[in-house]
Amino acid sequence: MNKKLLTICCARGRPELLKVMIDSFKLTSSFSDLVIGLDLDDPCLPKYREMFPDLNLQVFNRKTTVQIINKLMVKYPDYDYYSVSNDDMVYLTKDWDTKMCVKGCISSPQEPNMIKKHGKAAVGFPCLMVVDSRLPKAIGWLMYPKLEHCCGDNFWYWIADRLKILKYHSDVIIRHDHYLLVGKEKDDTYKRSNNMDRMKRDWKTHINWLKYEINDDLDKIRRVICQE
Repeated sequence: MNKKLLTICCARGRPELLKVMIDSFKLTSSFSDLVIGLDLDDPCLPKYREMFPDLNLQVFNRKTTVQIINKLMVKYPDYDYYSVSNDDMVYLTKDWDTKMCVKGCISSPQEPNMIKKHGKAAVGFPCLMVVDSRLPKAIGWLMYPKLEHCCGDNFWYWIADRLKILKYHSDVIIRHDHYLLVGKEKDDTYKRSNNMDRMKRDWKTHINWLKYEINDDLDKIRRVICQE
């Protein structure tokens, strides 16, 4: 069977963590190819190549994670769906990819570490999206190009919310082993990518897009969807 979903994961400095993600991905995925984006200056690059000789490892001289993700979407245009993962994701539901590939939709799983907010289930905000590839192709990006690292899910949440195309899969469990969620210590990779200045810049970028650009992107997507 030709696989129609491409899962893109960027990693840096944490090959052992990536192994946990990949092991869970292999056990649960039946519908998705996986490509790993790595940094040319990553001191762990030789170890990644040693540990994962059979994986599709793509190496970039990057400035931001967002750049790699968008370059990989352009490099692999022949997929019907795209997903962006992290090296600290753990896939817990078999055939999650088959369930979440829904034409015309943006799909989100349940994330057990984030299901409670003020004592209630926090339903509906994507933590890992599976997106009909026509949508990012219509607007020219899978991750908003002005971002550096954070808030990428926010953009797809608001697109899905405004167009009423968010498909929430409560039967799909994907755990995010993030230090804020599971009490782990911050490692060097986290500190490099998620410092407060960068998070504030990305949040401001997200807010400006909501104010000034989202309607243009929604119109582009509507035109694509309405062509059918």
